[in-house]
Amino acid sequence: MFEKQKEITRNDVEEALGVGTTHAVNLINEIQAKDLIKKWVEED
Repeated sequence: MFEKQKEITRNDVEEALGVGTTHAVNLINEIQAKDLIKKWVEED
């Protein structure tokens, strides 16, 4: 997924893996806990 785009959203994970919001969030949290990705929040 990161080969095609530098940043991904929860929705990107849901669509790519065919999972719901809760599962996508859990997967992202697991990957984040392993320091494989970093969370970035754009501030207004």
